[in-house]
Amino acid sequence: REGDYAISEVQEGLWDYNHTYYRSDGTLIGRYFNINTPVEFYPDRIRYVDLEIDVVQMPDGQVFVTDEEDLEEKFKAGYLSKELVEMAKKTAFQRVDTLRDE
Repeated sequence: REGDYAISEVQEGLWDYNHTYYRSDGTLIGRYFNINTPVEFYPDRIRYVDLEIDVVQMPDGQVFVTDEEDLEEKFKAGYLSKELVEMAKKTAFQRVDTLRDE
């Protein structure tokens, strides 16, 4: 909606980064964790490869993995190695466990 905004937090070397979404009045909409190759920082940009799979945390605390099928499609198409797919899934499900334990 108009006026909604997000705050993104990115840390060099991590396999994910997050966006926290808010309504214009500051009400939490939810959090979205992008799973990617380790983030690299440069003077004028950051770099990573999006691995398709993501984690969502709703305002009520519900946490789930999404887009796992997109990750599998990229693997089947030959864009991602088996090891990279396994790391992406491991990262996503570890993030789910961490969020549920908060």
